[in-house]
Amino acid sequence: MTARKTPASTGDDRLGIYLAHFADHLEDHLEDLTQHRIRETESAELARLLDEASASIEASRRAIGRVLAHLGAETGAGHGHGHDHGSHHHHHGDGTHARD
Repeated sequence: MTARKTPASTGDDRLGIYLAHFADHLEDHLEDLTQHRIRETESAELARLLDEASASIEASRRAIGRVLAHLGAETGAGHGHGHDHGSHHHHHGDGTHARD
């Protein structure tokens, strides 16, 4: 017999899906930021600010991972769908993304 989903477990499921999606999004943009940091010649101040932003994004991604672990949900990696953010489109599931 299958356990019946309660409103709380359904809410947790939705939260887990949302956070997994958001963690994936953070990871993709952290990679983008890292590539920019490597490619571009910035002032020392811009380099410091990019490093600070990267550290904040990584800390957020880890915090979301702890929430997902608490919920018993999978991390965002490979949740298997794309999403559009106007200027760019992410293709998830295969680890790649393309910009429009």
